[in-house]
Amino acid sequence: MVVDWQINGSVLIILGAHLVGVVIFLVRAADRSAHAEIAARDIEGKLKQAEERIVSEAAALAHFREQVAREYVSREAMRELEERVVKAIDRVGDRLDRIIAPVGKG
Repeated sequence: MVVDWQINGSVLIILGAHLVGVVIFLVRAADRSAHAEIAARDIEGKLKQAEERIVSEAAALAHFREQVAREYVSREAMRELEERVVKAIDRVGDRLDRIIAPVGKG
């Protein structure tokens, strides 16, 4: 089998079509690359905004936690206060019973 290496019209047309295809591919790839870069910059900007918001919200949460720690009473402290109030009310009741008991007998 012999390969004919002559360049004829059909070979030139095929080579030209391939060349045009490669050029179109490269132009489209460059265009897509440019769009991807623009999209990446946009996403980077949104990411920076999100990071700033996260930092801001973390600071607000820390401030809220500090405020809660300052202003709210623990459950144990509330139980102790409740016990003291109940004991004080019981003592007042006992005193009233002692005052009312002699009046009721007489």
